[in-house]
Amino acid sequence: MHGPLDVGHAAAMALTAAALSGACNALWLRKLEDTWPGTGTYAVVSKSLADYFVCAPLVLSGYLVVVPLLTLLFGGTLTTLTTLDRLNHPKPKPKPSSSPSPKPMPNPDQAPRSRRSERR
Repeated sequence: MHGPLDVGHAAAMALTAAALSGACNALWLRKLEDTWPGTGTYAVVSKSLADYFVCAPLVLSGYLVVVPLLTLLFGGTLTTLTTLDRLNHPKPKPKPSSSPSPKPMPNPDQAPRSRRSERR
């Protein structure tokens, strides 16, 4: 989606990334190394599993919660999924009716013609 830069949203993403991917990640990696020191198979697998099942869900959830809140705080605009969905999949324009037009109603003042009168 192209358009003007939303400074509030960019600032919210930068601050959240600095906090979660920067400071929190450094503390988390230090804790993992203190808990399972070394580069042996057991230590590497333990650190990887802990990072995958504990840290990753927390960091991703943090991004999903903190970025929108900070965006609002910094005066930016939120783009919701429904807005994105409408941009990517606009509603189709209604097609003209392909059904045949209705037949005109006969005038009640005119008597119906019979086929016999047409032959003569």
